[in-house]
Amino acid sequence: MPEDPGTTPRLPDLADPHEVATALVRSLADGLYVVDAEGRLAMLNPAGERLLGYSEAELLGRGMHAQIHHPDHHGAPQLEVDCGLLGVLKSGGTTRTESDWFTRADGRVIEVAYSSAAILRKGTVTGAVVVFRDVTARSAVEQRAQQLTLERTEAGEEWQRNLLPTHLAEIPDVDIAVSFRPVGDNALVGVDFYDV
Repeated sequence: MPEDPGTTPRLPDLADPHEVATALVRSLADGLYVVDAEGRLAMLNPAGERLLGYSEAELLGRGMHAQIHHPDHHGAPQLEVDCGLLGVLKSGGTTRTESDWFTRADGRVIEVAYSSAAILRKGTVTGAVVVFRDVTARSAVEQRAQQLTLERTEAGEEWQRNLLPTHLAEIPDVDIAVSFRPVGDNALVGVDFYDV
């Protein structure tokens, strides 16, 4: 019998709702881990294992903050009181960041974006779930694009200054400023300002 178009689509009927939840978590492309109320690992999905370089068994029962939460990009320690991942265990809320640092099992540091939410049962925080992804490559591309824009702007300003007649700079009470700015991916606009 065809489904009524007004009904909500359903997940495939499996024998056990726990089986459905487990299949969904294990199928995610993003890393996902669950900690108990003390921040100790209770579960790590396969994508999380690949991203962190640890098996779930290696981390089970360990405090995730101490195990993977790297000092910030300046090398300052990430204190537990400042840790957004652990903060949701105290607040019962959620947090999200686009740039933080995790340390892999091999010691390599990866930049991650993550969201974290407390798990509540009858109003009591019993743990938290963290979904994360490696953004190291994306961040490197963004930094390189910013560097190229800066270099292009500086080169454009130098070029623009070289086009100015040299005798104008020798006239008293004449100030000259040059500005060269990107206006898209492949375009620059240069402007000369003369204050007489």
